[in-house]
Amino acid sequence: MLLSLTLLLFKLYQYFTLMFSSDRLTVPDYVSRLQRGRSGSGCEPKPVSPGLSADVQAALKDSLPALREAIRSLKSAKENSDSDETRRAIAEIYQLVEEAWVLPTVGRQVAEEICNRIRLDGGLEQLLQLQQTSAVEIIYESAKLLEQILISENRY
Repeated sequence: MLLSLTLLLFKLYQYFTLMFSSDRLTVPDYVSRLQRGRSGSGCEPKPVSPGLSADVQAALKDSLPALREAIRSLKSAKENSDSDETRRAIAEIYQLVEEAWVLPTVGRQVAEEICNRIRLDGGLEQLLQLQQTSAVEIIYESAKLLEQILISENRY
């Protein structure tokens, strides 16, 4: 009985020292850096999440500039009513997403980040608007791309 009481008090001591330790109340450096970065101009491209592995960041470093260019092409082609350029831009985005999904070990993370970037850069809105055009090929191709990029974060 005395042994169990001693063990219980020791466990409570460990629990409370961990709970109220000063290490628990400190803010990590990367959070402070992120807060300083938010007060900036906002025109700069947003950095990749620090929680992603180096392999994911390396894959994104290669594909994000091409993705941004394809989304810009899609926007300008839609504004100019150029159906061939619209189809090329959709095909380029689709290829980037497909390549991301099939990457070994990091494919899911890379694809989800690319899908988020499509949403954040306005590509998702453009694709949804293309569903209202009269060109059947564009409707089909944009629907096929929408099927690939509608991850849970993009379904709101």
